[in-house]
Amino acid sequence: MTPERTSRGSDVVVGVDGCRGGWIAAVLHPAKQHIAFQTFGAFPDLLAAFPAPVVIGVDVPIGLATGASRACDIAARKLLGFPRSTSVFSAPDRRIIECLTYDEANARSKALTGKGISRQTFGIRPKIAEFDAAMTPELQKRVIEVHPEVSFWA
Repeated sequence: MTPERTSRGSDVVVGVDGCRGGWIAAVLHPAKQHIAFQTFGAFPDLLAAFPAPVVIGVDVPIGLATGASRACDIAARKLLGFPRSTSVFSAPDRRIIECLTYDEANARSKALTGKGISRQTFGIRPKIAEFDAAMTPELQKRVIEVHPEVSFWA
């Protein structure tokens, strides 16, 4: 991806992942050859801190499926091969996000899709829900999903 100038005239690239207590962002300022790390309690706070970066790459599913596996998850697993492919969690069906317990989410997923969900997927469900609630069609122009496992594959 070729960097573009932001409205402030500087290049900024942000990589984000959920962490205990919120979100952690690795902020790259290529002109300064510097990476800084910042934490945020809520995803909207992170978005407000970076109103016009080149791109925000987030290790959270964008576009939750309803019933079907996502092509990007399948492609990531195929590229990584076994055993690294197991580190790419399947995105949950949108209809299980509000489940409060693993047993409830797993049972609902099986009923809706024929497949259960992993405990890891259930564990990141609050981050997925928070992120999903913050996303808009406009944000999808600058906020993209990344699989770090694939980013560092080479």
